[in-house]
Amino acid sequence: MPRYLVYGLIVESEWELPDLEPAAGAPSARIGSGEHEGTLSANPGPPRWWAEGNRVFLTDPLVGIICISGGSEVSVHLSECPDRPLLQAYLLGPALAALLHQRGFLVLHASVLARHSRALAILGNSGDGKSTLALQLCSGGWRLVADDQAVIEWTERGPAVHSGRGALRVSWEVLSHFGETSAIGTTNECRDKLLFRPGTPFSEQTPLSCLYVLGQAEQIRCTRIPPQDAFAQLVQHSFMGSLLTSSDSLALHFLQCADLAERLPVRRLERPQSLAMLARLAKVINDDFEKLVH
Repeated sequence: MPRYLVYGLIVESEWELPDLEPAAGAPSARIGSGEHEGTLSANPGPPRWWAEGNRVFLTDPLVGIICISGGSEVSVHLSECPDRPLLQAYLLGPALAALLHQRGFLVLHASVLARHSRALAILGNSGDGKSTLALQLCSGGWRLVADDQAVIEWTERGPAVHSGRGALRVSWEVLSHFGETSAIGTTNECRDKLLFRPGTPFSEQTPLSCLYVLGQAEQIRCTRIPPQDAFAQLVQHSFMGSLLTSSDSLALHFLQCADLAERLPVRRLERPQSLAMLARLAKVINDDFEKLVH
């Protein structure tokens, strides 16, 4: 079975995961077929996630049943006619995030970029413009570490981020704004977005220096968020955070968010959602980041 390197793990998968880099070596996690108790509704409906102890489940009539357990196993009981692109989206998104949570990583909904061996994370909800801003920063010399998921591990040097999926998910309008025409394909998660690889991804584990939380305002503002409020923002922007309330990892998750809020600067980055303002917004980030790391 093919093996892939993502977020510091070698993942062996029964199904091809074209977003990821091929890898060799002993696998630390496996994705494959499995049987699970339960039935699937004959009528399509919304997917349902839940957690039981150290296992996380998804049922979706368009895919089947997915179980993530022990931080090492993703087993899938496919429905009769599964939606293969949707399966890939689940495996590379929430299923992988749940597995990483189980392994003790903090997973935030963020885009991560690095420059001079230091990284920043841009937090926000879907549609807030994380990938668009990341593309603007990449055009100014930053390198993409991961799109959509910031996977954070505590090391001897402090919190550090692992490299992940090395392509941004952006609209054709955004690519056209940057004069780009070389999208590498469409996304499985959002069919109206394109995949674009902005240069060579930053592949090393990288110390995390600061976090920016996106917001909307008429003017660009970059302001400090006090640690107590920063903690709440990190919890809010945790990937799959709602599942943690019924899992064994909630206490650890809160401790990680509190420690990160105390250790690192967290900024509220407010701006109009306008492509014309991106260059100014990138300058604000560059200036702020230089002050923080020097």
